[in-house]
Amino acid sequence: IIATNVDGVYDKDPREHDDAQHLPEVSIDSLLDQYGNEWASAGKSMVIDGPALQHIKDNRIQTFVVDGRNLPELQNVLEQKSFHGSKIIV
Repeated sequence: IIATNVDGVYDKDPREHDDAQHLPEVSIDSLLDQYGNEWASAGKSMVIDGPALQHIKDNRIQTFVVDGRNLPELQNVLEQKSFHGSKIIV
């Protein structure tokens, strides 16, 4: 579980783009295609860094991204209930 300050993975930074689309599910391969598996340059905003993405893929780690400030949603993930966030498909 990645508990962060946004409520999941978006197609672009929702803090900078009003038209950012929330992705309830996203494949690890599409994230790797978009961000790569290297450390990102300074200032690039992403929920998961490149090496972590590669680790998730290589080890087939079931991964969920949720707003860690929203404790009921975090609890839903922990209890394997429906939640508002993103599931990374490996």
